Amino acid sequence: MKRVLAVIGSPHRGATYRAVQAIEERLVMLGGVEVEYLLLREAGLEPCRGCFLCLAEGEERCPCRDARDDVLARLDACDGAIFASPNYVQNVSGLYKTFVDRFAWCCHRPRFYAKPALAVATSGGPFGLKETLSAIQTGPASWGFVFVDEVGIGVHPRLGAGDESRREADRALDCAAKRLHEALNRTGPYRPERWRLFQFRSMRAITLARPDACPADTAFYRPLADRDFYVEARFRRSTVWRPRSSNGWSAGTSLANMRPSPDPLRMGDRPADRGEMQELLSRVGSPPHRGRAFCRCTERISPSSIRAW
Repeated sequence: MKRVLAVIGSPHRGATYRAVQAIEERLVMLGGVEVEYLLLREAGLEPCRGCFLCLAEGEERCPCRDARDDVLARLDACDGAIFASPNYVQNVSGLYKTFVDRFAWCCHRPRFYAKPALAVATSGGPFGLKETLSAIQTGPASWGFVFVDEVGIGVHPRLGAGDESRREADRALDCAAKRLHEALNRTGPYRPERWRLFQFRSMRAITLARPDACPADTAFYRPLADRDFYVEARFRRSTVWRPRSSNGWSAGTSLANMRPSPDPLRMGDRPADRGEMQELLSRVGSPPHRGRAFCRCTERISPSSIRAW
C-alpha cells in the first residue's frame, strides 16, 4: 500500500480541501493507495525567524520549538505527496508559505528524492492560478519532490462553479490522479532533469569550496564528492556544451560522464570575470534556463573559480 500525504494550506475546509478529497477518491478507486491529511492550520508551525541556523549548523538547531519534526517525520514516511493551497492575491496562502520557509534547509540538503507529487490550487477568480501553482511547487521541488502534474480549479467561494467548469475540473482531476498513481508504482532508477543536476553540482561545488561557511552542508556534501547525484539515478543521453577556443560553444560529453574540472571557469581563452559569472548563473531562474546554464558552466566550475568570484 502506497502512502500519500496531502499537505493543505487552506485555513478552512473549502474548495481546496474538496479538490484533494476528489483526488483521494480517484486514487482509492485505482487501488493500492491510501491518503492522509496534513492540515497546516492545525499543524501549529511558527513563522521562520531568519536566523540561518538550520542552513548553516543543522535543522536541529532551529530555535522554534513546535511540530516541525512531526511534519518532517510524516514527509519522510510518505511515498508521494499532494501539495495544495488556495490562491490568495496571486500567491499561496500564508500557512503554506510558513510551511515552506520552515523547511528551507531542504533546499540546501534535499532529502525527498524522488517522491512523486501533485500541485493543487483553487481560485475564486480567473487570475493568479498560474502564479499559485508555480509557488506551490518551487519549495518542494528543491527538496527533491518530483511533480508529475498540477491542477488549477476556478470556483467562486459563494457562487460555486458552472457545469462546464465542473466537467473541466473532473477531467483535470482524473488525469492528475492517474499520473500520480502511475508514478507511485514506477520502478527503476530516477531520471533527473538537467536543472536538478545543476542544483546538485553547483551546491556541492560552492559548499566544498568554503567548508567553514555552512558546516551542515559540508557534512552533507562531502560523502557525495564522487557521486553523480543525490540518489541512484539514470541519466538521459544528452549533450554538454563546452567553451571553444574563442567564443561560442561546442559539443562535448554526455551528462553522465561529467566531472568537475580543476580549471577555473573560462570565457574563451581567458578566465571569466565577476560580471560574466553572475550573468551565467543568473540564467537559472526557471527550469528551461537552468538546463542551458547547467550545460554551459557547470563542467568548468571549480572551488578556485568560486573563491575568486
